[in-house]
Amino acid sequence: MRSRVLGGILLVMATILVAPGTASAACGAAPTLITSVEEAHTVFVGRTVEVTNRGRTAEMEVLQIWKGRDLPQHVTVLGGSESAAEFDSNDRIFENGRTYLVIPHNRTSPFTDDRCTATRLYNALTGKAIPANLKAAVGADQARVPVATPANSGAVDGSQMGPWIFGMGLLLLGLLLVWGYTRLTRSDGARDSVRRQERIANEKAAVAAAASAEEERPTPITHAESPFRRSVAARIPIVGGLAGRFRRSGLDSARKMSRQDRKAAK
Repeated sequence: MRSRVLGGILLVMATILVAPGTASAACGAAPTLITSVEEAHTVFVGRTVEVTNRGRTAEMEVLQIWKGRDLPQHVTVLGGSESAAEFDSNDRIFENGRTYLVIPHNRTSPFTDDRCTATRLYNALTGKAIPANLKAAVGADQARVPVATPANSGAVDGSQMGPWIFGMGLLLLGLLLVWGYTRLTRSDGARDSVRRQERIANEKAAVAAAASAEEERPTPITHAESPFRRSVAARIPIVGGLAGRFRRSGLDSARKMSRQDRKAAK
């Protein structure tokens, strides 16, 4: 009987521990308010103007700044996960319209907070004065007021810088791709132009070489103009004239003899 009861208890405890969407973590010993203010990077007083996410997300109007950098007039404080499906026993639940002394984990909006911090309801708001028991921890007698800027225009922490860095990286990558493509196309065009000029120069050189070879080629000598066609005697004017006469007389004699032969044959 005892073993069955013990088994049932263990089963219930295991079901609670592994139930989806829930978690639990111990905060440990809570430090005093003075110690928390001394060790905190940011401390401010804010009044909730809107509460969402089952009370875990609060839009606050900043009333006083005790420690840390200047803040805008409106900030966001996250008391737990932004997912409505996730819940932790240490999530801080804010009440709308209430004033809080906020001592968050980080330095800039959206601030992260939970039940493990010294954040608490604050009802001692008196102008800019800081309570006497906390002046030493704050390091000042008077609180500062928020800067007159639109909501969410304060300093940006690392989580908010992520999308900006990613977008700038994509823009830089796009510019590099455009620059590389432009250089590549220009290089291809320049190479084509150089090749075209080289081809034209080679063609001109080939035409010039062919013309030069044509000019240097010796003019062919015809049979009639051959020096061997004319005798040495023909080159001498007087002898050439006499030779021409003998040639003509020889031809005349041959013609006469041919006529006489034809008559005799008849």
